[in-house]
Amino acid sequence: MVEGHTPNALWWWLLALFVIQYLLIVGVALIAALLVCVQRDFQVLVQLGMVFLLFMSGIFWDIRSIQDPVVQDWLLRLNPMAVLVDAYRQVLLWNEVPSASYLTWVLAKALALLALGALCYRRLHFWINERVITR
Repeated sequence: MVEGHTPNALWWWLLALFVIQYLLIVGVALIAALLVCVQRDFQVLVQLGMVFLLFMSGIFWDIRSIQDPVVQDWLLRLNPMAVLVDAYRQVLLWNEVPSASYLTWVLAKALALLALGALCYRRLHFWINERVITR
């Protein structure tokens, strides 16, 4: 028991959250690495995008504190990290089951990014090798 929070059966949801987060990270990393390979200036945009997503994800504030449900839903659908942070809060702090519909949406986005990244790398691997070697 830490700070009044004891492990319970809902903590098994953490495994699903870890897998979804890992797939999302790999998918985004594949696309970001490809963009940086195409043009080095994308490195700055990737860094700025990460900072933007950090502030919009609800790390520093609870996304459920937004009173307007339309804005709250819009933020959760737009930013997959906000869904994951909220799901971690639901499981670890509030002992609630996270929203399966939002997690399915994030999983679909992650799998789409993985598929797009794999397709791009499969088709462009010779060009990517040439770009990396000649720089």
